Amino acid sequence: MKPFTRTTYLAFLLVGFASALASSSKRCEFPMIINFGDSTSDTGGISATFFYVPLPYGETYFHRPAGRFSDGRVMLDFIAEGLGLPYLSAYLDSLGTNFSHGVNFATAGSTIRPQNLPFATTGLSPFSLDIQLTQFAQFKSRSQLVAKQGGVFKDLMPKQEYFSRALYTIDIGGNDIGMVFVQNLTDVEIRAIIHDGLRILASSIKSLYDGGARFFWVHNPPPIGCIPSMLVSVPPTADQTDSVGCSIPLNKMVEYFNDELNKTMVQLRKELPLAVLTYVDIYSAKYELISHAAKYAEGRSTIRPQNQSFAISGLYPFSLDIQLPQFAQCKSRSQLVAKQGFEHPLKACCGYGGGKYNFNRSIRCAIPTMVNGTLISAKSCKDPSTRITFDGYHFTEAANKWMFDHIHTGAYSDPPLSLEEACHRHA
Repeated sequence: MKPFTRTTYLAFLLVGFASALASSSKRCEFPMIINFGDSTSDTGGISATFFYVPLPYGETYFHRPAGRFSDGRVMLDFIAEGLGLPYLSAYLDSLGTNFSHGVNFATAGSTIRPQNLPFATTGLSPFSLDIQLTQFAQFKSRSQLVAKQGGVFKDLMPKQEYFSRALYTIDIGGNDIGMVFVQNLTDVEIRAIIHDGLRILASSIKSLYDGGARFFWVHNPPPIGCIPSMLVSVPPTADQTDSVGCSIPLNKMVEYFNDELNKTMVQLRKELPLAVLTYVDIYSAKYELISHAAKYAEGRSTIRPQNQSFAISGLYPFSLDIQLPQFAQCKSRSQLVAKQGFEHPLKACCGYGGGKYNFNRSIRCAIPTMVNGTLISAKSCKDPSTRITFDGYHFTEAANKWMFDHIHTGAYSDPPLSLEEACHRHA
């Protein structure tokens, strides 16, 4: 036998390293997603419970109301797509729902801390994080009882073993911060509320962990100081406005929340040794998009379906002589679009009033309002794909797609794990 040389030893080391690297970067196979959150990830909860979310919400992708507060898909939809899973149904939606691949407990207006305030006057959902966890506990046990009935019931429910292998996504906290600002609280009071909220969030994650959850994908709140609705509700003075036009005080408080949230995640990693906790810096990604909107065009669609009908003749209207001029036009316009990026980053697409923000608190997107005897409703802009903000609160589908394209790689995550690697513990 040949002696075990230094070269052989190094070769073994390299092979071992390569094997470990390949293992650590292996794509995770999450069988389901379990989501907790607010309107940024609501896929029909509020729509099923309180009020119908009408067009133009849903117009771009679904071409119908889809329970989402965007013109199309929300980021949770893109996360599901990225993992090869169907879109998630809301837990509160009882019609035609399929929970075999996941469930969504998010509702618009949800907060981490229970608010105990009426939804009709505040817009805050009664389904705060603690209620969403209670709903999850019921779903976890009752779904298995339903599955035991067999047949279609079994097909529509997740398997028991899926719960420990699922990706648990958490996207909540923005409403907590927004509410304290409109209540005119002091910085000391706001910080105390933030710490109480993070205590509840940490306790919620521990509870999920104790129940078998292992893989967590946690979003921090966005820069609410760049949201038209907040800029109108809590208008900053000139010296409180940054170079982008965002409110410095509002964003400073969100940054404080996010710093403390990151510390909370670090501590949870110590306390929950089997958990994989990925902290996703949504704030930085969104601020990057808003502050450099004009240069970003990739990842957004600008051609809206026309749904032309040919029912009468059965002949498609676009013969070859029509298709060639269309190609020439597409070729030139596509290059023009590629140079445009997003427009008016602080201006709502579906809003009323024009001006810097095109937002009026009394005349909201898709909600007809009587003003001086005239029924007025904010309408969608011509091309939502050129805008970042859809209704003054939420992102357009194009902006959500841009966000997903930039966060799923791990570039904005701590540890820097991609979505597809979020089951691997970072050394």
